[in-house]
Amino acid sequence: MKDLKHVSCFSRGLSGLLRLFFRLLYHEFAWTYDWVAAFVSVGNWERWVLAVLPFIEQGPILEIGHGPGHLQAALSERASEIYGLDASPQMGRLATRRLRNAGLTPRLLRARSQEIPFPNRTFSTIVSTFPSEYIFDSQTLQENWRVLVPGGRLVVLPFAWITGRRPAERAAAWLFQVTRQSIRFPAPQGDGGMGKFEIQDQAELEPWFQYFTQARQVGFQINAKILSLGNSAILILIADKPAVP
Repeated sequence: MKDLKHVSCFSRGLSGLLRLFFRLLYHEFAWTYDWVAAFVSVGNWERWVLAVLPFIEQGPILEIGHGPGHLQAALSERASEIYGLDASPQMGRLATRRLRNAGLTPRLLRARSQEIPFPNRTFSTIVSTFPSEYIFDSQTLQENWRVLVPGGRLVVLPFAWITGRRPAERAAAWLFQVTRQSIRFPAPQGDGGMGKFEIQDQAELEPWFQYFTQARQVGFQINAKILSLGNSAILILIADKPAVP
């Protein structure tokens, strides 16, 4: 029992340090973000982010928490009305530089997800990959609903699993688990590596139980899928706003 308490204290302490590290990484040390993300994900980070593309609807798109701009660049090559929102000025500068270097026009705003500076019914899709705590704020969901058109879609990529068995992959998977950047992996079921995510009664999923409940209360029809990607897998949440109220 004492050993379990030590492990629990270690996990909480390491998780706290990681939260501080991620805050610094997203602000003061944003210039290292791509390197660190590639390292801790064993080279999968950008592939995880871009894996949401098939779930994006046609029409105006808003990315919340655009980060260094990888998804912004990919979306801008496919559609004309792409906007990004982020509270970090450092990430805004990184994304702007990336888009301009690619010959694309940045449409980025520094703002909070709880106060989206767009009129009602503006976007066909809102997308957010690896969001921080703001995703659980009920006001964020209310704002998502407000700026989506009827029939619009909210796509969230909350976390990933590293499923490979090489030593580096196993170490990375352990780090994701002990720092609570992921949850225990439920093996996907279904064709083509796409499986329905069966929610289990686990304490680590409690924030997402609440998120699902809040999303349904707002009016979203929400589903969850696991997508297998070679040595990793990602969870994708799809929340559709009904076309008819």
